[in-house]
Amino acid sequence: MAERARSVAEASGADVIRIWTYNFLGVALVGVGRVEEGFESLRRSYREAMQHELRWIAGTALHNNCALMKWVGEPRALQTLEWEPMLSARNVGIWSTTSPVPVEDGSMYC
Repeated sequence: MAERARSVAEASGADVIRIWTYNFLGVALVGVGRVEEGFESLRRSYREAMQHELRWIAGTALHNNCALMKWVGEPRALQTLEWEPMLSARNVGIWSTTSPVPVEDGSMYC
């Protein structure tokens, strides 16, 4: 359904919905084992949201990326150390303060 929503948004020129849909698509792809595609979809959502100044979508993409990296396990969990500073620095809304925050040993706290 997320792929269909993206296609409809793209065909109708609804950029905000298309960019938002990359979040849902990314989470779904990781969930069905298409991990690399899923993370690329989340990264794309983040990049395009920032280009369009859609900070709330960018924040969701960062939050989902960090949470999923932790959930898929090592060594990806440590990669969240690179993403976490962007949550605070970008001031992307509620996700800045509610995202799981990585610590040096790879564990998370909220």
